Amino acid sequence: MRRLIPLVAAVAVVLGGCQYPKDPDGTFNRVTGGTMRVGVTNAPPWAELKDGKPVGGLEVELVEDFARVHGAKIQWVDGSEEELMHAMKEGAIDMVIGGITAKSRWKKEAAFTKPYLKSQTVIGAPPGSSVDPKLKMARVNVERGSEEAGLAEKKFKSADIRVEETLTGANGEPVIAPAYVLDDLKYQQLKPLKKDKHVLALPLGENAWMVEWERFILGREPELGARLMEVGKP
Repeated sequence: MRRLIPLVAAVAVVLGGCQYPKDPDGTFNRVTGGTMRVGVTNAPPWAELKDGKPVGGLEVELVEDFARVHGAKIQWVDGSEEELMHAMKEGAIDMVIGGITAKSRWKKEAAFTKPYLKSQTVIGAPPGSSVDPKLKMARVNVERGSEEAGLAEKKFKSADIRVEETLTGANGEPVIAPAYVLDDLKYQQLKPLKKDKHVLALPLGENAWMVEWERFILGREPELGARLMEVGKP
């Protein structure tokens, strides 16, 4: 699996005489040189599981990089988002990943990092297409079971919505999809529809743990955005 190159890899963890925030449960100290318990739910391209084990995904790579920098082993715990959030609240795991956004319903029960990356849902079409951005009477493709499919039904009632298993068979017709898949389709963006800010979920009150993660992701959006374009597939 390709590894991201963290900007902080060469920076020492020890902060000299600086006042450092504390974790009531000692998460950061326990994880450093120890074991990091990470809850993960299947949500490509953020996290992809096979037989309950991560096999790829942007956030999986991010966690693996963090673990390597801090000399930690990873104990992966797979489950639904709800199961994992409850487990983290009870102290059974140290963080949850899997495409969580700043608007998640869990924002009052977990501590979210500052957004490490922004993404968009867009209308896309082949270059030079004369597609009406309002999609009036247009045939438009969406992926089955996706958030984009629901968005299309709500916003474009006059469009002919085609629900497909994948978008690779769009055959020159417009799509409603995440912007990061357009490069694989050789499409261009016509109109943004929705923006998301992606975060990592940590336990409430573990302040040193939060500070270390926010330092780790600080300033890495260009790098992570480029990597998302590589791992995000239609």
